[in-house]
Amino acid sequence: MKLNKNLAILLLSSLAFTACKKNESADKPTDTTPTPVAKLSFSKYEFAAKGNTYQAFYSGEDYVLDISVINSGTETASGVRAKYSTTSSYLTIKPILSNSSTNIYGYSTERLWSSFSFTLSPLTPANTTIAIQMQLTDAKGNSWKTEFSITTKETYIVSTLAGSDTKGFADGNGASAQFNRPVGIAVDAAGNVYVSDYENQRIRKITPSGTVSTLAGSGTAGYADGSGATAQFNKPNGLAVDATGNVYVADQMNHRIRKVTPDGTVSTLAGSGTEGFADGNGTSAQFNTPQRLAVDATGNVYVADGGNHRIRKITPSGTVSTLAGSGTAGYADGNGANAQFNYPGGVAVDAAGNVYVADYENHRIRKITPSGTVSTLAGSGKDGFGGTYSFADGNGASAEFASPAGVAVDAAGNVYVAQNWRYHLIRKITPSGTASTLAGHPQISRKYADGNGASAGFSDPSDVAVDAAGNLYVADTNNFRIRKITKKQ
Repeated sequence: MKLNKNLAILLLSSLAFTACKKNESADKPTDTTPTPVAKLSFSKYEFAAKGNTYQAFYSGEDYVLDISVINSGTETASGVRAKYSTTSSYLTIKPILSNSSTNIYGYSTERLWSSFSFTLSPLTPANTTIAIQMQLTDAKGNSWKTEFSITTKETYIVSTLAGSDTKGFADGNGASAQFNRPVGIAVDAAGNVYVSDYENQRIRKITPSGTVSTLAGSGTAGYADGSGATAQFNKPNGLAVDATGNVYVADQMNHRIRKVTPDGTVSTLAGSGTEGFADGNGTSAQFNTPQRLAVDATGNVYVADGGNHRIRKITPSGTVSTLAGSGTAGYADGNGANAQFNYPGGVAVDAAGNVYVADYENHRIRKITPSGTVSTLAGSGKDGFGGTYSFADGNGASAEFASPAGVAVDAAGNVYVAQNWRYHLIRKITPSGTASTLAGHPQISRKYADGNGASAGFSDPSDVAVDAAGNLYVADTNNFRIRKITKKQ
């Protein structure tokens, strides 16, 4: 059987026949072929450009399965036609369930279940939609057909750049280094990563090879400008780094924005140190628990002023103004002070000067134009409480986020989101507002695991940064590690 040159079906060796069938006994029914269900049920297990795997369940023992791929809606490549048997040359049979008292997907346990999965190989490029047709025929000659389409996705690999599962403080290389709740992250043009080590009250630096050092901070909560270890912070939160290597710090509980030069000299850019709200220059301005930061190409710093429910802007000379937000917690799109946020947590800025906001308590990603007009890029606003677990990929308001914490934007305008409530995921939003899950999986949240996309685990990822090559860096707060995400080629 000749296959299409660009696409063929490889039936994985994962047909599994469960032991839900009753033991061979005197009460065995005369007709051992269970009544089949009226349609096939499919659920995707993995879905990526380097491996598209699906699994299906069918209530029946003896069947013939036909799989066809319709490429570009016109060309058809035949798949594998295999009769279920332990001697099939296509299949390896192994039990996947032995507890006959366990229901599977709500169906009666008295039915006989088998499952199979398949991959598309070789695979077409990412973001290609392929039509799939399946037909199943049981031993009695009953047949069912199902058609659906899949879209290949990019595959990302998650690794650990630095840190271990032990919280503490230690400089060193890779896993020999220690952090205590890293929450903010930024990366410079040379690939050096900067981390706000929240409970260690320090700003750390990681080289591309994974060597960790301390750029500034004494380790004791307080407020002091100065060089290196003579400087003090009080819960340093978000970071941003400009084109010349200066690092900006949202010094959360000091209610100030600090500046750290490449040699580790710390000064105060803006903020009086008193919790409040005031625009103005330098120390005459006031903030209320500033969260994350971003810096544009001309050196303007943007602040997610969480407690004030506003987005602030600081010029290189230290003049603070309000870009958007009324100061009252709420949700409203609009211009400047007509817009509302609810504890904005993350902020990023693109090459055109558009600012993206992780609107934490509104569970949405917002966009602000340079003139201050606020719109909603993605998110339904569902909060994830009361049994509503807010997680959904999709476009615009059909997508769901539960407390997005940090954002980053790449050169192509894609926005990356660190989601640290309930699901602990890294999400991606295209410029048109289509959200997908790039790394992490809802069922393995609050865990630590490196690996491909959905097999990776995070625990409260608080912030994300992207470098010029498109690599992502994640402050994996409660795993006490800094993670790196690269696209699989």
